[in-house]
Amino acid sequence: MTKQENLRTFNEWITAHRAHDLDKLLTFVTDDVVIRSASEEMTPANGKVQARAHWGGIYSTFPDFRMEAVALTAEDDRLVAEISHGGTMKGKMGNQEPTGKSYRLTGAFRMDFIEGKIQHIQSYWDTATMADQLGLVPQ
Repeated sequence: MTKQENLRTFNEWITAHRAHDLDKLLTFVTDDVVIRSASEEMTPANGKVQARAHWGGIYSTFPDFRMEAVALTAEDDRLVAEISHGGTMKGKMGNQEPTGKSYRLTGAFRMDFIEGKIQHIQSYWDTATMADQLGLVPQ
């Protein structure tokens, strides 16, 4: 697929993410999608069933979760996006009880595409700053 098609797929995917539309999100990924996160606490998601659970868990923990693309770079079947994301912790995150506090961070995605669909997502963000903003770090 072309760089422009992959950019279009990404933009539609992030729009579905902002809408918390799990069914729509899954239309943009391959059946064997792999999602790896910056947080070592988050188990990688393999396949659409685990991808749904991964994103659903984010929305359960952060019902007001929002993400915006800040900058995009695409080449062939790879895209790198600088993103801004955040939300208010209203649900459990792993063993952590909700704090009711919010976070806002800038991070990055690296995505690999195959035949116009996202096959691999690797996300990066400052997990220590996120934990601090959420009140999960002892003062």
